[in-house]
Order: sequence, then structure tokens, then C-alpha cells
Amino acid sequence: MSKGATDDSSALQRLIGRMGSSLSLRNRFIIILLVASLPGMVVALVLAANALNNEREQIEITAERLADIQAAHHTNVIDTARVMLETIVETIEAGTVDDADCTQFLGDRAASYPSFTSLTLVDSAGTIVCANEDSELPAGFPDDALLESMRAADGFIVGDYAVGQSGVPLIIAALPVRRDDGSFYGAVAMGIDLRWLEFLARRMNLPAGSTITAIGGDGRVLNHYRAENVGNEELAAPRESVPMEAYRQRMAAEGGGVLRGQSNGGDQRVYGFQRTSSGNLSVVVGMPQYAEFERYGAALRDTLAAPMAILILALLAAGYASQALVIRWVSMLTGAARKMADGDLLARSMVPHSRYELGRLAAAFDTMAASIQQKQDEIRAKANQYAELLRELNHRVNNNMQMIRSLVRMRGREIADPGARAAIEDIEERLGAMTEIQRLLYDQDDAGHIAADYPVRLGRFLEEFYSSDRVEVRIDAEPIPLPRASSIPLGLIMNELIANACKHAYPEGKGTVRVSLRLQGEHVQLAVADDGAPMPEDLDTSRRKGSMGLRIVRNMSEQLNGVLKVAPHEGGKTIQLDFPLDKNAAADGTI
Repeated sequence: MSKGATDDSSALQRLIGRMGSSLSLRNRFIIILLVASLPGMVVALVLAANALNNEREQIEITAERLADIQAAHHTNVIDTARVMLETIVETIEAGTVDDADCTQFLGDRAASYPSFTSLTLVDSAGTIVCANEDSELPAGFPDDALLESMRAADGFIVGDYAVGQSGVPLIIAALPVRRDDGSFYGAVAMGIDLRWLEFLARRMNLPAGSTITAIGGDGRVLNHYRAENVGNEELAAPRESVPMEAYRQRMAAEGGGVLRGQSNGGDQRVYGFQRTSSGNLSVVVGMPQYAEFERYGAALRDTLAAPMAILILALLAAGYASQALVIRWVSMLTGAARKMADGDLLARSMVPHSRYELGRLAAAFDTMAASIQQKQDEIRAKANQYAELLRELNHRVNNNMQMIRSLVRMRGREIADPGARAAIEDIEERLGAMTEIQRLLYDQDDAGHIAADYPVRLGRFLEEFYSSDRVEVRIDAEPIPLPRASSIPLGLIMNELIANACKHAYPEGKGTVRVSLRLQGEHVQLAVADDGAPMPEDLDTSRRKGSMGLRIVRNMSEQLNGVLKVAPHEGGKTIQLDFPLDKNAAADGTI
């Protein structure tokens, strides 16, 4: 397999995975059922498409067959006219009809066939000898062309389309009468009423909107009817339902067949057409195209009704069954897992432990929950034990520091040298501050991060510890959730900077030491300011130089990854410390 095909397959799998992750279990069951039913639905759709093609073919066959029937009926009418004319000629030649009875004789014959509107006897010059009453033959009958055709014909002839005196559409048929020597004696002519199409239109069971049209050899519309069974109602169809001229010309030229085209009104229709064997006439049956879709709709309904009903019932059954057999148990497992995530270690699935998949999953979950609860109880017991040991350790450390401070104080009282005594008192003072800082730090439950009010309580202690009649200490500290690893260095730095300012900033008078401790974003900013003597330059020299207090400040600042700088100003100085608030500093357990 090519790399491109592999990438496409992987992309498809990722897409399916993303889609599946957002679906509920019920929706997954439904999708599985739909996918399983997809082949059956495809087969049903193929059958429906085949049904549509069959209906399309069937309506074309029907239209063509009806046109053939209409054309055959017209041929029968023409054949009947030929037989009638032959009978009339034989009767006239036999001499049984005289001139006085001619009109009555022809009228009786015409009345016997509704399709025959006129019977006329003409002589060799084309003069009308006699005719039935109410003759519909056109004025000027016969014209020169028809008279010449009758003279030249050996037998029955059919003329072109004509319009009778009252507007009735006609086809004229004639049979010449000859003398014994074969010379033209005259002819008997007949007008065949094309309204016989209306008679058929009333009796044809065609879809609503179907039409029957008679067209001449040049595509001209001779007659046009609606094919509807409406009793005595007029069946004349509107001209908008006539086939467009281009299609009529094509039908007249091809003679017979089926085509799909438009009417003058723009409607899509299926046309079956057939030319008659005489009279140069074509009969066209036009059926609306929607008729095939109506029949197709019934076929589609019959084809798809059963599969769709089965699919709907299957979806309903799958929804109920999945809820009763799967989703309910999975919901119980999910609820128990959610309770455990919220801290309820007593939560259990309550699903029966069977030997099947969900039962085994529930058993595994409940076993896991019991194991976690047991481990959690053991961890909590050990944590309580360690916390108790730590409190005891802190208490002993505090007692030991108090004892060391007392020993240093006692020893300092025995020293006579003022310089040595001052050094001992300085150490004793630092021990006192460190003892209180340690008490503040551990006088709470042990945790990776101390209480956020530690800086506030530390500031309050240092403010009371170093304020005197000569120097006032003002500390503005806000609550900061410091890691334990940062709390001790910060306390020592604040103690040393405040102690240094109280001792050296105002050697000859009174003053104020201002301390600010703020959290700026992810950094902690400490500022110790006074209005007294400038800071000695040894703060910025090598860490091996300077007083012990300044070395402590430098070392603790490096431990905090902080930046220490002195900002001198008019009449004093400000020592600033900026260090990052490392929220993960307690992760290694450093205290």
C-alpha cells in the first residue's frame, strides 16, 4: 500500500474516532443499526429506481399503443367509407335509384353512420347531381385538384383535410364511377367527420390532462381533444396543450413512435403518435409527464413501505433494548465512577457481577474501588502519623532553640568585653527572631503551601519585635500563598534587613522603617526603606565581605532566585528584593 493511501486511511480512522468520541452509547447503537440496514435500503432504492424506469417505459408504451389504436380506428372508418361508397356505386350503376330518389337515398345512407356527414354525387364535369340534406362538404366542392384526382383514379381515393360549410373538420373520400368503356362518368364523394376522435376520447381511460390530437402531413392541428370521460361535457382542449410546432413537424415526418416534448404552454409531456394508412393524417396521444411519477410514487411506496416500517420498528426496539440491556448498566457504572472522582470512595456500581462483559467490567470496577479505598485509608493513616511526628519534631526544635537562646543569653552576661558582649547579644537576638519565625511557620497543619496569611502574621511579629521608642517599624504585607521552601528564606531576609535598618539607619536620632511585601503577577516584591544613613558599599561586593547579616541576605536571595538591589534616594535608601513565586517549589518536599 502506498504512503498516500496509508495517510488517507489514517485520516479516515482519526475522523471516525473524533466522531465516535462525541456520540452517546444509544446513538452508537442507532448508527450500528443504520449501517446494518444500509444494504437493504440500497437494494430498496435500486428497486425503486428500476420501478421508475419501468413506469417511464410503460407510459411510453401506453401512449404509443393508444396512438396505434386511434390510427387503426381511423383506418377502419376509411375502410367503412370505401365499402359504403362501393355499395352506393353498384346501386347507382344497377339503375335502381332514379334522380328523384337520389337525395333521399344518399341521406338514408349518411344517417346510418354518424362519422359520415355528407354524401354527394357529381358528374364528369364536377357538377353536383344530388346530395343528402345538410351536406357539410366545403363550398366550391369539388375543386380542380380533387376533380382531377377522381378522373385519374382507378378506385377509392382519400383527399386531404378540409373544413365543412359549418366549420366541421372533414376528410373527403371519393369513388369514381366509370362507363363500360372505362371513361369517367362521375363520382360519389363523402365527407368523413374527424370528430370521431371525440367519441374515442370519451371512452379512453387516460390520466387527467391527457390529450388526443389529429395533425396533417404538414404538422397542422386538425382536431384536439381532452381525453377525459366527462359525459356530455365539451371535450375541446385549450390550444396551450397542443404539442409545440417543432414536435408536430417531427411527428408528421417520422410517422410513428414516442417522444418527450413540450406543449405550447410549456408542460412536459410524453407523446405517442402514429400516421394513418390513408388520408395523410397522424394521431397523437399526449400524456402529462407527472402521470408517470404518480404511478412511480405508488410503486415507490409499495417498494419502500415494508423496509421503512421494519427499520422504524427496529430503531424503536433497539432504543428500548439498548436502554434495558446495556445503557442502564453503563449509566450505573458511570455514576459510580463520577462519585469516586468527586471523592466518594464508598461508591460501587451496583451492577450484578456476572460472567459476561458488563458483569465482568462491574466486578473489576468494584474491586478497583475497594482497593483504592483501602490504599487511601492506609495513606491517610500514615499521613496523620507523619503529621503528628512533624508536630512533635517542630515542638522539640522550638524548645531546643529556646534553650540555645537562653544559654547564649546566660553566657553573654558573663562576658566583660563590650564588643564580645554585643556580638553575643546580636546572636541571641537573631535566635529569638528565628525561633518566632519557625513557630509562625509550623504552627499550622503541614502542607506543601503554607497559609496565605503567613506574610501578614510575619510582618505583624517583626513590627512588634523591632519597634521601639527610637525607631518605628511599619510593615504593609498582603496575603501571599508562599511555598514552604520560600517562607523561611523570606522570613530571614526580612528579619535581617529590618534589624539592620533599626540599628544603622538612625544612629543619632529617631526614624521610621517602612516595609512593603506585595505580589506582582508571578513575582514577590519586598521593599525595606528608611530615611537614614546610606547603605554601606559592601552589599554590592563579593559575598565573602560585609557583615554576617548582609551575607545572610545575599545567600537567602540566591536561594530564592531573587534579585537584590539598593535604590538610594534623597535622605535615605530602599533595599528591594524581587523573586519568582515558584508554586511547585514544595513538590520535592523541601522545608
